[in-house]
Amino acid sequence: MPKYLLTLAALMAALFLAGCGDDDTVKSKRFYIESAAGGSSGDIGRTITLPQSGLSYNVRGEPLFTEADITNVQLVKVASGDHALLFHLNEPAARKLYRQSVSNNGRVVIFEYGGKPVGARQLDGAISDGRYFTFVEVPYPELEQMVLEMQGETKIMNEKVREARF
Repeated sequence: MPKYLLTLAALMAALFLAGCGDDDTVKSKRFYIESAAGGSSGDIGRTITLPQSGLSYNVRGEPLFTEADITNVQLVKVASGDHALLFHLNEPAARKLYRQSVSNNGRVVIFEYGGKPVGARQLDGAISDGRYFTFVEVPYPELEQMVLEMQGETKIMNEKVREARF
């Protein structure tokens, strides 16, 4: 249990440091999971609408994972020829994603970047390797730039998490 407390303390310190007035700015990266049709007691969520498709989803109030949980971001091309973002997660987030992907099979996870919804993916099975990909509603040239930006931000965030541990 102390290991989890240490990890939690490091993540909280990293989030605090990310909020400090630094030259290095890190945009928020939030992943929200779709709420059950009737909602769950005590969880006050919100509605998120994707910009291009106009699809709206009621999501839980707490994010599934955030920028503090991401260790790397890549632009990938899937078998259908579409581009997607591949997020590599740290160990605690990978475990949480596995549990949530099993218990929420069929629900949609919405990705927000900088506070704006940009993509979604329906969970279609257990995700056990800590690698989460999602499709985004961003044109390809802008997507390349966005990925480079996110990679730089992820590097900054990972350094802050490491510094907070020591």
